[in-house]
Amino acid sequence: MACPLFIPTLPLGELVSIPTPLGDLYAGRCAADETAVIGPETLRRFCNFGYARGRCERAGHTDADAVRLLVRAERAGVVEIAWAVERNHHPVAVGNLEIATNPTGTTTGEMEAGPAETAPPDPLSRQAYACAVAYMRQMHPCPAPVGRMAAGMHQ
Repeated sequence: MACPLFIPTLPLGELVSIPTPLGDLYAGRCAADETAVIGPETLRRFCNFGYARGRCERAGHTDADAVRLLVRAERAGVVEIAWAVERNHHPVAVGNLEIATNPTGTTTGEMEAGPAETAPPDPLSRQAYACAVAYMRQMHPCPAPVGRMAAGMHQ
């Protein structure tokens, strides 16, 4: 469950010992003030995990306090994400989004950098996109390098 104001940009690349709502810990911006600098602890604990109303001034002014995402299906390059926007663990709004994981002809391996800047700018769509990218990376990892490239890696 990420903060409903969180706009993820790139994975932080950090290993964590618990599952993360978006599949990875993300750097990002706040939809309430996109110029605001988000401290690293707030980013890791509240933007990525939600429920920040009592700890973040911007989140304190929202009706919702978390977004829950669930991968429902994957077919033909589209990942279906079910979402629920919650307040105090109760749904405020629910729905489904279909995320094209191959919108520009890229392969799954090329999507590892995280949500492209061409992804929708609204927080819910960006979070669903990040979730779909993480899902595709986990379910369809890049093949191991072969040939000359693999031989060079072992030197």
